[in-house]
Amino acid sequence: MPVPPTITQLQSQGVAGAWVTCCNPNCLSSEPVTFEAIKLAPETPFPNIARLKRFMCSACGSGRVDVLPDWRGHEAFGDGKAI
Repeated sequence: MPVPPTITQLQSQGVAGAWVTCCNPNCLSSEPVTFEAIKLAPETPFPNIARLKRFMCSACGSGRVDVLPDWRGHEAFGDGKAI
């Protein structure tokens, strides 16, 4: 079973934080949150962030959110062609 990446590992790949999206179908608001604002230990596995921080949607108040790495600052390598 693969080991999930830690905050430190994602930061080393250019990820600055998490992208938090509301799962309420009537809302679906999204917002980036930096790792500095999340304030968890660097060795924290990324999938644990949602459980440890218990994010709430700032638009509708729902506690049902998805938390994904914020890859916007990441630069992909390669020529974009399939192998």
